[in-house]
Amino acid sequence: MPGIEDHQRLAERNHDTLIDLKKDLVKNVEWVATVAFYEALHWVEMIMACDGLPDGERARDHDTREEILKTPKYRTLYGPYIKLYDASMVARYMHKGRISFIKYLPAANVEPQLINGSLAGIRKEAGSRLARRTREAAEAAAKAPPAA
Repeated sequence: MPGIEDHQRLAERNHDTLIDLKKDLVKNVEWVATVAFYEALHWVEMIMACDGLPDGERARDHDTREEILKTPKYRTLYGPYIKLYDASMVARYMHKGRISFIKYLPAANVEPQLINGSLAGIRKEAGSRLARRTREAAEAAAKAPPAA
């Protein structure tokens, strides 16, 4: 499975794509929802990797990831993640009996609810985990004996 840096890189690439797609939000609304979800997915996977979850214990599919996110350790990520997941499913597959993404979530609500709401919360947690990991690595390096 990809590691921390791999997921970070993919999340950032999705973020860059999201910025481009938002330039014409009405035209690209389904893609905005989909790319926002995949950005979140990679931040969530990066968080799990930062926490030291081995490859075999991290999610191999959406259902497994959802079950992991329901656990107490990740519960705060579950709500925002599932909102993005549901929106992307409607956007891609007309999931939940929907035939129009716009009827599910009007374009005017996509940025405040999905991007500035759900995705922003996941991004913030990812940034916190990366900062903690960097700080812990620096502390460990400071405690290590000098190389000979």
